[in-house]
Amino acid sequence: MRIFVYGTLKPGHTNWERALRGRVEHWQPGKIRGRLFDLPQGFPAAVAGPGWVHGVLLHLPPESLPTIDAIEGYAPDRPRTANTYQRLEVPAFTPEGDSLGEAQAYFMDEERVRRLGGTELSGGEWQAPASPGGRPDAGT
Repeated sequence: MRIFVYGTLKPGHTNWERALRGRVEHWQPGKIRGRLFDLPQGFPAAVAGPGWVHGVLLHLPPESLPTIDAIEGYAPDRPRTANTYQRLEVPAFTPEGDSLGEAQAYFMDEERVRRLGGTELSGGEWQAPASPGGRPDAGT
């Protein structure tokens, strides 16, 4: 299974440590088409469209998918509006623009991003906020 992540599921971040450490077979830097927003809740959201979202392409066993779906607030059997994110299959690329084939990625509707107070990240790359203790995205 190939999943593209761009936030707290990236290696070294909170949800990587909680849910993915030791489960990922291989990972590599990459990018997908879209726009990236920083949400005041402490995590990012990608919106389909022009531009680039920078992150990491994960190769992991299919049995990891329900865990990631739960983190992303996605259930394939729920109505679209009941999900926080939508999981879509999209082309993935190396940072230099070479094709990496298709991957699953999570996108949020732009209307929801606006309601949540998202701020577009012009560089398409999210950095975890530092916690009061100095560690990125601790406690999120």
